Amino acid sequence: MKDAEADKEYKHKTEVKTKLEKDQERFEVGRSQKMLEGVNEELARANDYFEVLKPECIEVKVSFEERTQARKDEIESLKEAWNTLDAKAVE
Repeated sequence: MKDAEADKEYKHKTEVKTKLEKDQERFEVGRSQKMLEGVNEELARANDYFEVLKPECIEVKVSFEERTQARKDEIESLKEAWNTLDAKAVE
């Protein structure tokens, strides 16, 4: 009789422990699902923003030669301005 009662108590404790573990796993899965949904929404917003920025940042609207010429023109203008300011400083 004692063995049967001890076995019954052991089985009851095992059942309770198993149910608690199962509930904990369900909770973890639910939390992970919510986190995944949040991350997916954030990723979608980031991708949308990337699509907005893409034309401005990635697509080249000016050729390399045009940029090089514009840079040379700017350097020339800066040299002229420097010479003008330098000449006024000497006077």
